[in-house]
Amino acid sequence: MVASRSIPILLVFLALGCGSGTRGKTQPEVSDRALRSEVTKASFDGPADAVDRDFADFEPDAPVVRDDAKIVYTATLSLVVDDFAFFADALRTATRAADGYVTGSSQSVTSGRTPSGQWTLRVPAGSYGGLLASLGGLGVVESQSENAQDVTEKYIDLSARKTNLERLEARITELLEVRNGKLEEVLDVERELARVRTNVERIAGQLRYLENRVAWSTITVNAREERDYEPPKAPPFGREIELAWEDALEDLVKSGEGFVLFVVRYGIAVVLWGGLLSGSFWLVLRRLQGRRREVDSVSSAND
Repeated sequence: MVASRSIPILLVFLALGCGSGTRGKTQPEVSDRALRSEVTKASFDGPADAVDRDFADFEPDAPVVRDDAKIVYTATLSLVVDDFAFFADALRTATRAADGYVTGSSQSVTSGRTPSGQWTLRVPAGSYGGLLASLGGLGVVESQSENAQDVTEKYIDLSARKTNLERLEARITELLEVRNGKLEEVLDVERELARVRTNVERIAGQLRYLENRVAWSTITVNAREERDYEPPKAPPFGREIELAWEDALEDLVKSGEGFVLFVVRYGIAVVLWGGLLSGSFWLVLRRLQGRRREVDSVSSAND
């Protein structure tokens, strides 16, 4: 497998680098055409991600060592506060103190309605836990959720692929420095070099994105104002019995009301249909009995 994947590189060497020992000599035209065809077919055709597949056997100069885990922290916090305006100022102050910043916010302070708002915060990962605790102390926490996503494996994989492509880029650059092939062959190699560099830049962008998400945690805060708010408490056992009894009586009343409504709504139809069916059955039964008597009388007369 490795030998077959290295054929494109060897062909590039033959097309461009083998002339170092025969500089100035004319190469056979048929050989040039054949080499160009093989190089183009083997190395430069196919989708844009062909580089990742064809040169996956390249190993980096040094293995990528996992120094520490790459964790992306996110949290969502919902609060009830006594003074919405004070909370909004305190939130921004606490965020700045944690070296963070507000990336987005929306607030509703319409007259006659309960003020509420939402903020999206970015904070250094080292200050994430402290800021989350500080914000929770500014009101009554209704709900809180946290998520820690481990992207270490993805980061290491991207780093290794980037290193492999950078090595390939250096190899192709060396070939271009000693180019002796025809113009078409040189252009083919330059196109391949551009493709490799595009893949390197793409992977580098993905790595920067992961590094940013790891370095900066995200906290989404929802808050609404409610003065003298008391969080709901579990009722005592005696009160639970009272509530259960009240629920049972309410269900009984509702079921009785439902039965009465059913009788009122469908009772007349049931009586009418029942009368019609009973009358029809009685008439059929009478006719059967009459025919039976006629048959019996005829049988007696014949005897």
